[in-house]
Amino acid sequence: MSLQIIQKPLYKVIPAESSIYYSVSDTTSVATKFKVKYVADVHTLGNSNNAITSNNLVNTVKVSPNAVGVGVIDLKSILSSQVDVCQTGIGSTFKGGAGLHSVHLIDGMSKDGKGVIYYVVNFRVEYSDTASGVVSDSGQSVTDDVRLIYNGYLRNNDVLQFDGVNYGYDLELNSYILNDSSAKFLTDMPNEVNARLDDYGTISFFDNLTVAGEGLQVGTNNAGDKKVNNIRVSFYSDTAGLGIHIINDINSVSQNRTDKRVSVGIYPANIVNVYGNFPTGTTHYTFQALDNDSQAISREYTIRILCDDAKGYEGIRLAWINQFGVFDYYTFNKKSIRTLNSKRNNYTQHNGTWNGSFHEINGYKGGTKSYNVSSKEQLTINTDYISEEEGIYLENLIMSNEVYIIHQNEATDSTGTVNKYIEPVMLLSNSLQRKTIANDKLINHTFSIEKSKTTNTQRL
Repeated sequence: MSLQIIQKPLYKVIPAESSIYYSVSDTTSVATKFKVKYVADVHTLGNSNNAITSNNLVNTVKVSPNAVGVGVIDLKSILSSQVDVCQTGIGSTFKGGAGLHSVHLIDGMSKDGKGVIYYVVNFRVEYSDTASGVVSDSGQSVTDDVRLIYNGYLRNNDVLQFDGVNYGYDLELNSYILNDSSAKFLTDMPNEVNARLDDYGTISFFDNLTVAGEGLQVGTNNAGDKKVNNIRVSFYSDTAGLGIHIINDINSVSQNRTDKRVSVGIYPANIVNVYGNFPTGTTHYTFQALDNDSQAISREYTIRILCDDAKGYEGIRLAWINQFGVFDYYTFNKKSIRTLNSKRNNYTQHNGTWNGSFHEINGYKGGTKSYNVSSKEQLTINTDYISEEEGIYLENLIMSNEVYIIHQNEATDSTGTVNKYIEPVMLLSNSLQRKTIANDKLINHTFSIEKSKTTNTQRL
């Protein structure tokens, strides 16, 4: 029997931090040859139509046949290193300017330059004709389909689908592909969330997917281009509609990896920077994705305008990387406590001058001194009373390995923007009790965070 692929991923869009198993077999070579090795050449592609060349070869893996003559390979460790979190806006602007800016601050939409990439595996077999002979390539090869990986992971309770020996996580079955009015963006956020007028934030989605290319389809069957055409934002008062704002997709129809996932600035500060002030009397707004046939291809989400707390509590807005490798957000608007912790390196100083013709005493000299002081700020933050759904949403924060404070928009950035809006923090809270109305009546949560960067004072 010639070289063949026995097992491969079931789907063509795969989280990079999941197990990506392949098994290959060549029973004839195993039975008749020596020093048999199965070889997997892993290539990454910026465009699914790119040819496989030595220039896009990222790794070669060799495995020996197991007890039944099959080579089993997990490519997770190789492929997960090929994607990362997209932190900057690509193809977007910030307050109308096209310079370098964080993805959180984008006007309109931004492409993903780091979080997704195509890969393809070419399998070979090598062996020696004799026990002491030189190993050489057999000349056989078999190539898997081109697949798209994204910077994401699976939870232990994410249900997998099987087809024979192949298995995987079905994004469409779990409503994460935008092609009908019940579909979700790449988030588990509730259908209704709160945000202040000056809060930044994005929401992300897979775009420009087709059955022929990625085995999944964005948009309805009636639509010509299988992509998101626009995001419709509708403003409301408590009693009436106040207007509509359209955020157009920046993607063209292509097989470029950067066109396969998009972030849209959907929170109030992002919209205000493009649209101008919200209509007078706006209390909330909704957003929903439409295809180029004007059909709704996502569920409708609501963002309610959150006023500053009447007691004067400082609001703290956090962003974190979610399961899909993009950002979720939450504004903690109740009591927060700031604590500044300093670490000191001390020494004992002489009380005068010894290296002279006489001992000179100075009042400012002597005793214990600090020659280096480093400080970090710690914050304890609290939610308001929230729903069970919001509480479950915040469990994603506990599981995230990358968290930021997002500061509020300011009308002018004449003094600069670096270090102004985005501040990395460490989450100190390591557990979150799931609360329910039945058990706890009123639900709220407290988190502790610490700013990641250390402030160092002058060294003596």
